[in-house]
Amino acid sequence: MHRVLFALIVLLSLASCGINMDVGSSSDIKSQIASKSCSFMDEYASGFNFLTHAELFKMDQYDQFDGITFEEVVRFSESVKGTYIETSFETSIFPQSLISAAQKILYSLDTYSHKDMDNRTTYFGALLNRMGESTFEITADELFSQFPNLNEHKDEFEDVYEVYEFFSGMTGCFAIYRIDMRNGDDRYIFLCNSGGSDGAVYVSISDFVNGEFLPVVTFYTQNWGFSTVIQFEDNYYYAFFHYNYNLKAYDGIRIHRISEFAQEETVLIKYLPSRYFWKNMYILPSFNELEIAQYIDAIKEPLTQLGYIDTGIIAGNNVFIGDEELSEAFPLSHNGGENEYYKIDFTNSGKPLYVWKSLFEPSNTSTMRLNVVFYTYDNLEEQLHKLDSLSFTETTENGNELMQMWFKDIQGMVFTFRVYRTYDYNYLLNVSLIYEDQILHVRSDIFSPEREFQVSCVQDNNM
Repeated sequence: MHRVLFALIVLLSLASCGINMDVGSSSDIKSQIASKSCSFMDEYASGFNFLTHAELFKMDQYDQFDGITFEEVVRFSESVKGTYIETSFETSIFPQSLISAAQKILYSLDTYSHKDMDNRTTYFGALLNRMGESTFEITADELFSQFPNLNEHKDEFEDVYEVYEFFSGMTGCFAIYRIDMRNGDDRYIFLCNSGGSDGAVYVSISDFVNGEFLPVVTFYTQNWGFSTVIQFEDNYYYAFFHYNYNLKAYDGIRIHRISEFAQEETVLIKYLPSRYFWKNMYILPSFNELEIAQYIDAIKEPLTQLGYIDTGIIAGNNVFIGDEELSEAFPLSHNGGENEYYKIDFTNSGKPLYVWKSLFEPSNTSTMRLNVVFYTYDNLEEQLHKLDSLSFTETTENGNELMQMWFKDIQGMVFTFRVYRTYDYNYLLNVSLIYEDQILHVRSDIFSPEREFQVSCVQDNNM
């Protein structure tokens, strides 16, 4: 029955592409499926190599189906984020005009066009400077000029960071700021890399009095490299771009007032998704086109609101399950014995495969993604086979991380659904129909958020 249904899909799809085809052998059908003239995937090697993720989804391949470029994905995201609506929030420490300046920066933030680290550092620094005067960073040359004793050790330093470390007496010091306190004393802000895997920065504030540093306060903040010290009206502030650690997406600005209470005197302005809009980017006409569309409409809300994707508000720690069935008797176990193996015939070949899915917790440089491993089990030989060529366990080459993968039986055929994160809080749903070692790209949809500002003085573990 599956072969007949798949043949019908192929015939209808090929007809829509203007290709004439007589019903023939399965090899004839496979040959037509693989035809690039109908914008289908390339024919892959024998076995299960057809599901290798680096080949199954790439932006350049997905572009050949519908002509949508990645830049258009960016434009769609910008078009649905909403108009600028300011959130009111004012305290005696943080005036509304400062909060407004931060919100305007976040609204105009363009992280996609500034991927290169050097470019991003300059770009982010220029944005932060819009909030107030920011001429307080000290260079190594200025330190040598203002502290002549440093010149005695000048030949010992290999780079400016060794100068900063020597002057501050702090390991990992990468930036120094100085504020004239108008009483003859100077206040110094030292930024130091904590050396940990979470990108935290150790901030030390000290007053320079009578030739020595007197500690004022120390605290930890998030990430390093995109921060500055500014003056706004009569106060000084340390500001940096807040980011979602799981996604490495910059979504806010945190500000600390520079005082003895700097750790507690803080405000966080974030620009986060409030709801998602969808846009169909490609569709393969077939007799079950309506059923697939109805299914996607039914899952839009739970997919975006119940923790299956990271929205900055909900972490996205849940794994989406479709029609795959939990296999209690599978001979392997993960996570201390917890059974997380599912079984389904997603290749529509009459032979079910076993699937293990688990969310990967990110490190300092990587992002959250879904790890997927596939297995077959030979009942006669009682032997388990891991299908490495199908497994999703590495970062994709194009940077679009797999976030969810599940399977759904629609009119007797099992379709594969995959959600990829494209960038920031934007995602793409890809639907495909796999038949043994061939694949049809059925549908692609992008979903991007409308956003709103959220402002709070709540500390979130220095993040």
